[in-house]
Amino acid sequence: MYNMLVEPFAEWINEKFLEWEKAQGKRRRSYSEFARWLGVSQPSLSKWLNGDNPPTGDNLRLLAEQLGGEIYTLLGKEIPPEIQELDQLRGLTPEERAELDRARQEFTRKWLRDRGLERDE
Repeated sequence: MYNMLVEPFAEWINEKFLEWEKAQGKRRRSYSEFARWLGVSQPSLSKWLNGDNPPTGDNLRLLAEQLGGEIYTLLGKEIPPEIQELDQLRGLTPEERAELDRARQEFTRKWLRDRGLERDE
């Protein structure tokens, strides 16, 4: 099973690099820059790109935070709830994100006020 997952993952991470590179503009980007953007080490990224082994633990979570929860599905794992929430936020328009942020701020103010913990502004 492990070997069956490595090759599709290597193809997927290579595709994600190309998408990221294209989104960055005309200048070619390096794998080192991609690794930095992902928050992982260059040697780890090289292993994944070469199909040596898939990510695990913190590296898997970091990749999912930047690239989406589909990585868990690709590796035959269940997507953690916090990654599912991030994926839902990625689908919001800028206006929806701003509305969500305003609602969060209002909720926080009310929660603090109800507990007598209002901050002086």
